[in-house]
Amino acid sequence: MNKEDLIRNLKYEMKKHKNDFAPTFATNIYLMCKDILNYLEQEQRWIPVSERLPEDRDWYLGIFKEPDTGWINPLPFICDYVGSKTKATTKEHWILRGFTDRDECMDYYFNLECVAWQPLPKPYKAESEE
Repeated sequence: MNKEDLIRNLKYEMKKHKNDFAPTFATNIYLMCKDILNYLEQEQRWIPVSERLPEDRDWYLGIFKEPDTGWINPLPFICDYVGSKTKATTKEHWILRGFTDRDECMDYYFNLECVAWQPLPKPYKAESEE
């Protein structure tokens, strides 16, 4: 069962049993499930740039569109949202890992438009490190 199945099943069960819960204990379980559901739905989701931009300068995954063709590249770039223009950023102030201001593809890179972003996943830790 994947995360989407868990969310769907939890929503279904919560809706089905919303009025069945006995006071206190069951209500607390219901509220806990609601909190878990909210957390799961927010965790690692794509955030459209039309909704908001990152607040902090950090590394993100970004989905970019070619403005000339409208093609949205389904493979995310690792990128940094700078928030201000430099000679190494796109028009929208992103730095894409793997491109430099000396790159022959700079015109292509400069014109890419970010359509959505999300924080990087948590770093891998070997079981022995936990």
